[in-house]
This record gives sequence, C-alpha cells and structure tokens, in this order.
Amino acid sequence: MRKIALLLIALMSFQSVGVAGTRAPIERQVARTKARVEKIGVGEKHRINVLLRDDSWVKGYVAAIDDDSFAVMEKKARTIRTIAYSDVVSVSGPASKKQIALPSVAGIVMIGVVVAAVYVASFRGFSCDSLPSPVGRPGGTCTTR
Repeated sequence: MRKIALLLIALMSFQSVGVAGTRAPIERQVARTKARVEKIGVGEKHRINVLLRDDSWVKGYVAAIDDDSFAVMEKKARTIRTIAYSDVVSVSGPASKKQIALPSVAGIVMIGVVVAAVYVASFRGFSCDSLPSPVGRPGGTCTTR
C-alpha cells in the first residue's frame, strides 16, 4: 500500500512539472502579442489582423488595450470584440508590411544602381575606330584610354 502511494505521488509530481514547462512558452507568446498590439497602437488608423486559436480571423482596428486583453473594432460587423492575449496565435498590422516593403524596394534600387555603374564603367575605358575586319585582313584599331 505504501509503495502505491509513493508511486502516485511520484506520478503527480512529474505531471505538474510537465504542466509548468508548457506555461513558459504561452507566457512568452502572450508577452510578444501584447508588445505587438501596443506597437500597432490604438485608433482608426491602426489596422490589425488577428489569427485566433480557433482558426478564425478578426480584422479591424485596435479600439482599446488592457493588461489581459485588447479590443478590436471589426471592419465588417462594426462591433467591438474583446480578445484575450492568450487566445491569439498571430497579429499583423500595417507596421509589419512597411518594415518588409521598404527594405526590399531599397534593395532593388541599389541593385539597379550597381548594375548601371558596372555597365558604364566597363565601356568607359575602351575606344574603337571601327569594327575589326574578318580574320587575316587588317582592320580597325581598339585602344584603351
């Protein structure tokens, strides 16, 4: 009887360790979600798309931010929906699109500038009087400056 009691106590302690281990990632996710919502801000100009744990989307703008939840004014229904940070899988807003779009546009422009500079530099140092004639005959001359 005593062995069974010790076995049950051991199993229960291992189970509680497993539950405590899963709380840390959820708390990190909640903290990231809260930081992201606060970064997006409150107001009609602060659009947000929220993916919930039940695979539904909430789209609108952030109406209010609290410690445990935030409120979104939904676009289509024109109703305010309060969402707990723990129910959120991901959050996206206009700030994330700008952060991705601007570096990619700048990168494309920089690549174009580099290609144009290499193209101009490769032909700048050469000068040809005329095209060379077929093999075996004297032709035009090309020199470097």
